[in-house]
Amino acid sequence: MGKLFWGIITVTGIAILFWICCLLVASRDATQWIQTKGQVVSSLLTIDHLPKFVDLRDDPTRWYGSDVLYEYSVGDITYLSNKVSMNDGSVRSPQSALKVMNKYRHQHEVTVYFNPSNPKQAVLEPWNIGDIYLQLMVGGLFTILGLFYFYEHSLETKPWGVDNHLRWGSIYQKQGKLDLALGEFNKVIELNPHMIQGYKSRGGFYLEQGNWDLAIADYIEANYIDPTDASVYFNRAQAYLGNKQYDKALVDIEKAQEKGFKVKPEILQEIKKGLI
Repeated sequence: MGKLFWGIITVTGIAILFWICCLLVASRDATQWIQTKGQVVSSLLTIDHLPKFVDLRDDPTRWYGSDVLYEYSVGDITYLSNKVSMNDGSVRSPQSALKVMNKYRHQHEVTVYFNPSNPKQAVLEPWNIGDIYLQLMVGGLFTILGLFYFYEHSLETKPWGVDNHLRWGSIYQKQGKLDLALGEFNKVIELNPHMIQGYKSRGGFYLEQGNWDLAIADYIEANYIDPTDASVYFNRAQAYLGNKQYDKALVDIEKAQEKGFKVKPEILQEIKKGLI
């Protein structure tokens, strides 16, 4: 499961929590709306089910709702609404839907709360936000898990997190656990491709294994990042020497010396011997 999956989880959780906050604010505001008398026009039980081709009697995915239609008047205008609460929706239990229907029977008089700035917007129970505990739990869980994933991932990209991979790479290399060591150095470069130490450490690993071409490639990358690092020139010279590219080895050794790196005389002798 990668970043995309956890990104979707996190956004979904935040969206659910945002929806709950909006629901609470809307319910609070609706309690301040103007009250008037109204009358229930109809009260019906609704059933939603998926998939559509499954017989209702055997369908485990049935959801029940109550469609309560009521009318009310504001001035000389009569309005219709079917919103009982701010959190109207289908439920798994038919008893819950039937309870609402029994409470608001046909032709029963009801108290309607309507928005004075938009009389078409009305509700019977502005204080009722319904059973939002499941949504709250899911939204909170998704958000926490998603944020934890990205927080944990961010630790690896921080300098001290990368340093941890460098440290373990060196430990594994000393222990002879070469695959693990290489994996740690690769991780450093993956997390921070602009960090010179990642290429220097992996280049040193390849140099120790006698893999001259890969060592040279890593030291070239390190040299691009910091052309003033004398140790890069020296180590790349050793890789060139191992690859019998004596002319390039001599150029790098001289550059390392120019930058103050102390080179053993026998290394210079070996390079010059190869040039003869």
